[in-house]
Amino acid sequence: MNDDKSTLYPTSIGLDIENTERFRKNISDDFIKRTFSDTEIEYCEKQSDPAQHFCARFAAKEAAVKALSQLGIKVVVSKNISISNNEDGLPLLKINDKIIKEEYLELFSELIFKVSLTHTKEIGAAIVLIIKKL
Repeated sequence: MNDDKSTLYPTSIGLDIENTERFRKNISDDFIKRTFSDTEIEYCEKQSDPAQHFCARFAAKEAAVKALSQLGIKVVVSKNISISNNEDGLPLLKINDKIIKEEYLELFSELIFKVSLTHTKEIGAAIVLIIKKL
């Protein structure tokens, strides 16, 4: 990744807020398996309140979908959009290019994704910034 700030510019942004209680009470195992990667499930289930972490990650996926849609790239929330953590614990957004239509692959290859998550007992929220390399 090129981190020279003179060659990067913000392209689009997505924001989503979700209700944690919904994840605590109404989300099925089938939904979890369809929506989250094995790594995400393992991470969330290790936490003291998994619902908060599932909720924030779902919000990140929704925020990514919203940010991509501003570029004309239509995708749906699935395990092909995933959140992991780097060695410092910071969230990383990964999108499997298999879900990107062929006409958008060149543009997609020029994008850098930044994500920030937050969660409480009540809400999970995320913002996704997409930056295009010049």
